[in-house]
Amino acid sequence: MLTIRIRSSRTAAFGLLVILLTVAGIVQMPADAFGAASAVSIDSPSDGAVVTAGTARVSGTFAGVYDIKLVINGAKQADVVSVDPDGDQSGTWYYDLNASQYGGEIAMRAKGTDASTRATVWSNTVTLQVDHDPVHKPVVTVASPADGATVGGVVTVQVAVDAKNPLMSVQVRINSGPWQMASQNGAYYELSWNAIGLGDKTTAIEAKATDTAGNTGFSMTTYAKTGTGANEPVAVRNQDRAMWIWEPASYNLFLNPGSRIVLNAFSKDTTTFGSQPVSTFYVAVGAYGGVNILEDDPDKVRDFITWAHRNGFQVHALIAGGTTPAYLGAYAKYHDKATRQLERVINYNLASVPEAGFDGVNVDIEPYISPDFKSPDRFLQKQYLDGLSKMIERRNTSGTRLAIGPAIPRWYDSSVDAKDIDWNGSVKWLSEHVQDIADYISIMDYRDTADGSNGIIASASGEIAYAESIGKPNSVVVGVETIDVANSADPYDVTFRQKGRLAMEQELDKVYSAFGSRASFGGIAVHQYDSYRALPSYWGPGSTFWSPPEDTAPPAAVSANPTAATVDYRQITVRYGIAYDNTEVDKYNIYRSTVSGFAPASSNLAGTSRNLTFQDIGLLPDTTYYYKVAAVDARGNIGPISAEASAKTATTTLKPMIVNGMKVAYTGSGANVTLKVSELATGAPVTATVGGRFTYSGGKYVTAATGPDGSMTADSEPIPTGRQVGFMPRTIDAPGYYWAKSYDKPPAASLYPEEGAGLTGLSVSGGTLDQNFSPYVSLYKVNVDNSVYGITVTPAAAAPDASVTVNGAPVASGSASPIIPLSLGRNTVKVEVTERSGTAAVYAIAVFRAGDPGNVFPITEASYVHEKRPTDRFGSASLLEVIDIPGASGGGDRIAFMKADFGGFMDTGVEEAKLYFYVDENVPKSVTLSVDGYAQAVWSEATIDWNNRPKGGSVPLGTVAVTSAGWYAVDVTGFINSRMEGDRTATFRIMDPSTKNTLVSIRGRSYEQFQPYLIVNPSRSAELSGLAISGASLSPAFSADVAEYRAGVTNSVYAVRLTPTAADKYVRIAVNGAAVPSGRPSADVPLQVGDNPIAVNVTAQNGQSKTYYVTVTRAANSSLSGLTLSEGRLAPAFSPERTTYTVDLFAGVPKIKITPVTADEAAAVTVNGEPVARGQASGEIKLKIGGNTVTTVVAATDGTTTAYTLQVNRIPPGQQNHEEP
Repeated sequence: MLTIRIRSSRTAAFGLLVILLTVAGIVQMPADAFGAASAVSIDSPSDGAVVTAGTARVSGTFAGVYDIKLVINGAKQADVVSVDPDGDQSGTWYYDLNASQYGGEIAMRAKGTDASTRATVWSNTVTLQVDHDPVHKPVVTVASPADGATVGGVVTVQVAVDAKNPLMSVQVRINSGPWQMASQNGAYYELSWNAIGLGDKTTAIEAKATDTAGNTGFSMTTYAKTGTGANEPVAVRNQDRAMWIWEPASYNLFLNPGSRIVLNAFSKDTTTFGSQPVSTFYVAVGAYGGVNILEDDPDKVRDFITWAHRNGFQVHALIAGGTTPAYLGAYAKYHDKATRQLERVINYNLASVPEAGFDGVNVDIEPYISPDFKSPDRFLQKQYLDGLSKMIERRNTSGTRLAIGPAIPRWYDSSVDAKDIDWNGSVKWLSEHVQDIADYISIMDYRDTADGSNGIIASASGEIAYAESIGKPNSVVVGVETIDVANSADPYDVTFRQKGRLAMEQELDKVYSAFGSRASFGGIAVHQYDSYRALPSYWGPGSTFWSPPEDTAPPAAVSANPTAATVDYRQITVRYGIAYDNTEVDKYNIYRSTVSGFAPASSNLAGTSRNLTFQDIGLLPDTTYYYKVAAVDARGNIGPISAEASAKTATTTLKPMIVNGMKVAYTGSGANVTLKVSELATGAPVTATVGGRFTYSGGKYVTAATGPDGSMTADSEPIPTGRQVGFMPRTIDAPGYYWAKSYDKPPAASLYPEEGAGLTGLSVSGGTLDQNFSPYVSLYKVNVDNSVYGITVTPAAAAPDASVTVNGAPVASGSASPIIPLSLGRNTVKVEVTERSGTAAVYAIAVFRAGDPGNVFPITEASYVHEKRPTDRFGSASLLEVIDIPGASGGGDRIAFMKADFGGFMDTGVEEAKLYFYVDENVPKSVTLSVDGYAQAVWSEATIDWNNRPKGGSVPLGTVAVTSAGWYAVDVTGFINSRMEGDRTATFRIMDPSTKNTLVSIRGRSYEQFQPYLIVNPSRSAELSGLAISGASLSPAFSADVAEYRAGVTNSVYAVRLTPTAADKYVRIAVNGAAVPSGRPSADVPLQVGDNPIAVNVTAQNGQSKTYYVTVTRAANSSLSGLTLSEGRLAPAFSPERTTYTVDLFAGVPKIKITPVTADEAAAVTVNGEPVARGQASGEIKLKIGGNTVTTVVAATDGTTTAYTLQVNRIPPGQQNHEEP
């Protein structure tokens, strides 16, 4: 083994790399998940090094990237071995290059995926010189006839060969016919070609030379004309609707005729989704699975195209740059590779009858992927145009009918990188240069909305107009995307993958309306067949998937049994041959076991692949794995199981960790995922960094750190109710560990459970679910009376071994939960079902208890995010920081977010709404803060950070000029009114848009006082509509305009209650300072003798205030506390409150005395008009036979009197009762 390495420290090498590449503009420097710049380097061998035959170790460093590959000569992309013991996506990598396979120059470049952005990060280019003559390919040129020359008769074809090794043969072929031996004649090798009688035709002449070491070199094609040559008119027909078909689907169509049944049915189906039929295929013809179809088996292509033409389809060959990756074909040094791709198509057409020939060529070279596209001199843009121009020239020279159309991005007429391109003496937008030389363009107009300044229509309007100005009808094809891009750096709104087919067709109808009458509009193209065919109407219960024709026959076995090759301690690559079917082979099932001779089943399915390779990642080290493969057709029929292959993984000191529990829940406006990372062997929690993305209707990519318990949580983008959404982790990193993803429990999670999982029933005491229960409905509402203070929930699990919790408390399936107390308004109850596999389903019940909770809603979630601490979370912070710091000062912006839940608001309309927040301290200078609103932002205090914060989709609500500490308010009426039909939650973002570099601290919801709040429809009137008093009447009668009243009560009334009723809702009423609800009586107001003033203060929420006064006069005490007689007894017995009594006396009692005792010592008392001292006997009162009235009058100090009357009956003789009285 030959190892060449320049020794230097990892840190120094990486630091130098970053400096050099940044200055050169080769790499971008975004902050990654770990706060460092992302980069990958090749450190050894050095650029220009000379190596000999043998194995040369190529090595380098990486930081903030993963999934590193080594690209060799633009033709091979190799997996490397990464060494990352710290688990921080930084470390070293190496690849053992077999230099014996190369001769001369080797250009190498490493690439990786940025851990933060998922963008591709490229290394410097390192060129090696391999001193190994045996593998130098001969350089072959057709010297005569000249390219484009007109010939006749018998033509001598001359071939020049430059070879380092002795030649074994030189051969020539005419129009893709058989190879014929050429004979050496001096400096050339010659072949006689009989061109007599060919007529007006163009002929392709190719040559190849093979040396004694087995190396073969090929010439470029020379086109010779007989007569006037081929002069086929280039016709650009309308292509609506076109469809890209990449490998392997294209090779299935070539090699497996049954696949055409599915293609034809799908393309012509206009009813399932109300769509336009597909009329044009862009069919990939690059090499695949070791086969170059145009070179190795062109008759298969002829058969397919003939079938397509007979069925009414156009067929364009789909080619890339002839390099890996394809964009390298834009560089001048690789133009020959790209041009050869086109020449193969031209040569195929020249050798085919018209009905078997291609109608055009779609060229997919995307130079903007290279970092060189941002070079100030725009050299790559110019080389790309040069290469495209060469392709057009080759077509023109050949005289074929092929319409050539490059695929270009939507921004070639708007990006600064595409502006003012000086090429061929003309300065234009890059899109205009391309349109000038190409026959048509297919715009990769990748957005999921047609309208708006960034929509499909606006982005294609410039190209449509320019095509009309240069007179090119049907030359602008508008392309849309359906593949899943969420794993890449592209935003998820570039594709219809999340929204589904119905939404796509609705948007495309708008495009047809906008462009259908424009002459330059050539139709719509959809990328690409596999994802287009698999796209449902929407993701969720009740959705529609396209269904292929009925078929019960399984595919055949794979044509070559699988092989397994070890990559490293965690990865094995499995390869196998193509399988054939009477319809379409849709995928391959790859089964895995650690036991040889195992029986394949769903339980040991390692995964599926659409291609002929499968990367099995996340295995255990030092372990032998066994594999078997079976093909699956489009109807799900599984073919025969292959023979077994095996490989053993390498060793490592890193410990395997896994996902040990994951669940997705719906929040009302989006989804939330909770995931736990554990050590595989012990189950102990692992503190790790997790990157992953939401799936189905979701596409947001998130990065978050797990806590001490190994758990992380994150929120999706807004997701409509009733849509399926899931989550799939993509990267997990922790020091000393690696992610053994093949052992995850579960590997992915979704909102709606699989069949046989989740719940089969759910009921609530005290109320009824708002809809019939379904396992695929995760959000319910229940209304209960005000008198219901608590409920129980009874869940029924589908699986007997599933565990169920209600608000975190374990509950047996079919049993009621503990009582859940309810507050007024909204109450949320969560029911979680966890299956044995680790998958979980979460159901939420919003229980609304009757009663008006008011119109002031405290902020329920509050946090801020920090640019320099992108993964830190500040949800527990009592102060929210807002600042915008200039980049020149180091950056470090902070933005505050608040969330309000006004679901309990009882009014039906919003007349006024304001957000209030309190600034904690004075600021050195005025800062104008902007407040924006998000209708459907999905976040929580536990999940929000700089990387995972709400971004697009906000609406401006207003600004606030902060000058000092205190309260500030923003009118948010329109925004809150727009949320009344939604879930009645609102997110507010507070930031400094003017870069004042001044910190503003806002008190959060956890601050001890002056927390932020939202107020809706604040009361404006401080008037009362009614006022009543217990035990008395107001004078005058109540009127809202009268503020002062009087009322009188007797001395026996010790307290009164006032009942004030407000004219407006949500006012604050206080009776003598004590709060009183409107329409409810106050607490007792104690009364003293005399006047008692009572204040009723009414304060509206807009600050208006009014006070009503009621003076209650309590009379002084004019009662007796005792009354006794000198003779006889009172009937009934004395009571101060009773004022009439009777006394029966014998006739022998002629007189009596009365002794009154006043309750108030200051009161005066008279008996039959004569004053009597308190507690003293009155004078004698003579009694007549019969009735006698004695009146005792008490006069209080305020003049109030009370009369006690005694009816004294002196019974006549003979009538008295002889019993003692």
